[in-house]
Amino acid sequence: MTLSNGAKRPTKSLRTGVGIRQGGKQYDSIHRSIAKAALVELSIDGFERLDFRRVADRAGVSERTAYRHYPKKIELAIAGIKQMPDYTGWGEGDDAAADRLRRGLTIGAAHRDYLGPVMATAMLNRESEPELLKTLDEHVLAVREHQIQLFLEDGQRTGEIRPDIKASTIASLTDGLLMAHHRGSPSLGTGKTRVNRLFAAIWPLIATDAHLND
Repeated sequence: MTLSNGAKRPTKSLRTGVGIRQGGKQYDSIHRSIAKAALVELSIDGFERLDFRRVADRAGVSERTAYRHYPKKIELAIAGIKQMPDYTGWGEGDDAAADRLRRGLTIGAAHRDYLGPVMATAMLNRESEPELLKTLDEHVLAVREHQIQLFLEDGQRTGEIRPDIKASTIASLTDGLLMAHHRGSPSLGTGKTRVNRLFAAIWPLIATDAHLND
């Protein structure tokens, strides 16, 4: 199905068995499945149009079950955001700084169009629903910026990255490119293509002359 913004709604359902005992394995599985489905729907329709029925259909549960797990729409959206990529550890290691940057970009690319649109809806609703942006910052952006800081410190120590570059600069560059892509600017593509295009846009701006071709 093609939406008005040109995006295609995935049709694959995150099917799971029905479990009712809170704290049990089946309950936890359903809880996560609903949250994953919420992330997909949040990235497609934004917070204002986030719909319990569509989330429930995607998770393979009843709408009543979805409400039982997440009684309020804001709780559903926050659960979805918490399914976003885990950037922990990508900025550390002994490999070249260029390779570590590619690794970090690959983590984001694995989640395709989630970060851009979720960030957009969190910003759009930052006054009425500040918890959206707060959750995104705590569970994704702050972790990512910390890893970028570790990556920069090591790259600057080895002479691979310019000494004047800050973690916020790389984060802003990446977010700006993703937001432009979300608003209809030239496509970044998906998967490895997206990683290569993001790398080609960012690395020349932060690398020292001796490592521009890394």
